[in-house]
Amino acid sequence: MRLRTVPAVGETLLAAVLLVAALIAAMEILLAVRGIRPTAVDDEPTWVLQRYRAAALGPQALILIGASRIQTDIDIDALRDATHLEPVQLAIDGNSFVPILKGLADDTAVNGTILVSYGASALLATDGKDQASRYELAYESDRDRLNSVDFSSAEYRLDGLVRSRLRAFADGARPITSLTARIMTSTPSPQYSIFLLDRSRLADYANLDATEAYYTRVLRELGGNLTIPAGADLRSVDVDIRARIAASPEIPEQPYQEGLDRVAAYVHKIEARGGRVAFVDFPTNGLITEMEDHACPRERCWERFVAATPSATHLSFHDVAYLRTFPVPDGSHIDFRNRRQLTLALVQLLKLNEPNPINASPR
Repeated sequence: MRLRTVPAVGETLLAAVLLVAALIAAMEILLAVRGIRPTAVDDEPTWVLQRYRAAALGPQALILIGASRIQTDIDIDALRDATHLEPVQLAIDGNSFVPILKGLADDTAVNGTILVSYGASALLATDGKDQASRYELAYESDRDRLNSVDFSSAEYRLDGLVRSRLRAFADGARPITSLTARIMTSTPSPQYSIFLLDRSRLADYANLDATEAYYTRVLRELGGNLTIPAGADLRSVDVDIRARIAASPEIPEQPYQEGLDRVAAYVHKIEARGGRVAFVDFPTNGLITEMEDHACPRERCWERFVAATPSATHLSFHDVAYLRTFPVPDGSHIDFRNRRQLTLALVQLLKLNEPNPINASPR
């Protein structure tokens, strides 16, 4: 009897594994039918691994820093094909680019191209507790460990790869949540933002009400306690919003100048060892543009910024008619269907497909 016990246990385990696999496959098929796509995890370890690549790639690196616009508006594959460089996405949603630029400037291994999503408010000093500062500090603390084989980090990467390929974990959900909220319901929540393994995002505004998405973004950027009454015409809040924008304070002069001085020093440090830096003011429209223009008028901020970093490359959508033709559904980000077209335009305008003039050999 004992000789038959082991095969019986093995058969039971195999049956259990096959049952779980069948359930997972069924969930994946049902979620796919409902249009749900797998998403990667956006967290500190994922960012730190990309930060390590930024240093390891040397002059071959094309490093993207900033906030959500450069994450959403750039097509990494198109950027790689057009420049023959290796893009590294280091943007962090809702954070200043300055702590990351400082870390790159201080890292002597970084001598590639850095593409920065400019925002005037990003130049204001942080308290060091912001996400960007924490992520950069985490990289600097873990840099030596990342150079060696580490079981825990290898396990984390493997787990992330599995989760990023299963729809049941999409958007950070657990399988039970996906089952109840996306399968066992007649009206599943639309999936409009998809986070990719390369740390970029796909924003699908076809899955959202365009007017609601626009005013939701405007209210988020404006802050405060302004709300829209249930059932109200969203356009009716325009007057109130414009009044609040007009009454809001501009970015203070001294903090902006101090930030400008810091960024100029970082740019000089990067260029001194052969790297290059390009700043882009990405397309916006409507109340978002009005809000940002009020907070820091062009002549006081962008034009001074360009003058203070003359060796860098600068590009603002305000100065290029073609860039102003791109639809910006929520006023701040473009739809993923237009990413490739915008990316290729930026490559040409910034001459990212040409040799770095700092390192180019004389003809």
